[in-house]
Amino acid sequence: MADLPRERLVDQMFPFTHIGVNYFGPFEVKFLRRNLKRWFCLFNCLTTRAVHIEVAQSLDTESYLGALTRFIARRGFPNTSISDNGTNFVGKVNELKAFINKWDKTKIESDLAKKKVVWKFNPPGAQHFGGICERLVQSCNKFMTAILDNRSLTDKVLNTTMCLVEQTINARPLTAVSDDP
Repeated sequence: MADLPRERLVDQMFPFTHIGVNYFGPFEVKFLRRNLKRWFCLFNCLTTRAVHIEVAQSLDTESYLGALTRFIARRGFPNTSISDNGTNFVGKVNELKAFINKWDKTKIESDLAKKKVVWKFNPPGAQHFGGICERLVQSCNKFMTAILDNRSLTDKVLNTTMCLVEQTINARPLTAVSDDP
């Protein structure tokens, strides 16, 4: 296996200075008499593995930039953002791959450049680069299933549930727990 990315090994930095980004979902919510799909944008700190989750209304560029703006408003500006490049998303639905491939990547890069954020892509043939994000997606899905227990969803319930999932994941010990009192 190759060396870990430099962003994962930097210490003495604020949390969420270097982040990994991944989408997961969809989850269906009831709105009036219709069912709508909602997606989640998972931001994780590459050094501490803390998690921040934003609900995305759709999979377009504007929705991602909105989720990123809400993330920055709460957690601060990251220096580096690392994500899949759309060809190796491990999603349940082909729709995710199609929408990510349609993203206006130059617009996202220019928006991030204005905020002095470097956006990097994982290599297409190296799924192990995004292993941390993929593992956290599995944890989110597991906790979502446990919390919701087949209830019907509304946007309010979904947002509350994602906050509970984020709290549960961030409550785990981030380092080895010592036996020594």
